[in-house]
Amino acid sequence: MENFISALFYFRNPIHIVKIMEITVVAFGGNAISDPRKAESAAEQVRKIESAILRLKGIPRIAITHGNGPEVGNLLLQQGTGRMLPLDALVAMTQGQLGYWISQAVENMLKRKAVSVVTRVLVSPSDPGFSRPTKPVGPFYRRKIFRDMARTKGGWRRVVPSPMPLRILDIGAVRAVANEGIVPVACGGGGVPVVRKGGKYAGIEAVIDKDYASSLLASEMGSKSLVFITNVDCVFLNYGAPGEAPVRAIGPMMQKNISGAGISGKAP
Repeated sequence: MENFISALFYFRNPIHIVKIMEITVVAFGGNAISDPRKAESAAEQVRKIESAILRLKGIPRIAITHGNGPEVGNLLLQQGTGRMLPLDALVAMTQGQLGYWISQAVENMLKRKAVSVVTRVLVSPSDPGFSRPTKPVGPFYRRKIFRDMARTKGGWRRVVPSPMPLRILDIGAVRAVANEGIVPVACGGGGVPVVRKGGKYAGIEAVIDKDYASSLLASEMGSKSLVFITNVDCVFLNYGAPGEAPVRAIGPMMQKNISGAGISGKAP
């Protein structure tokens, strides 16, 4: 990801970007839309999206992506003991829900056309992420009540497999939308994870990390600017772990050191 981050901007601070015609990829953190610590209404989430979208007013060309950790976790809970839909289907559902809200906010706040693209992302069935679930989804709990849970900084959360994204299968459609001057909302929730099976594509149960998918989207769109909107003050190294440290600015040497150490600067 370090090759594509030219600047980082946050939900709590104003955004100032040099006006260039190159497309800028803007990534909304799922927690910036819906706080997993609170029971926020749909209206509250829409207001947060509109407030963030308004800060993008000075960017001439944008493509938007978003996380879905709280939302996909809530869908898991809503299924209860009924017939369970697979995670890839739930990711597609969150793309529709959040894509609708974001697209409408772009039209209402920026007076620009936007469209949500249900986006599939290819992953490897042998990715180690399938054997070591690490992606937190849904609300926080005070104690462990499900088998697939892990302790995080804010409490216990359910965790699901999170393979690395390899290729955006629907990138052609995303580019076509952008080339028409329409704002594409794509790769929501990291993209719908699919694998290649017997000459066909098939969904697989996982949630791709939005940060990695956003970096891939920026690369495949030819963008040099990737903006993250989240609900924390800044990026942290070792977030939620011993040695946690804020990162206020990233230069080439720091990027090299982070990459060489195998540590990623990350905000939830």
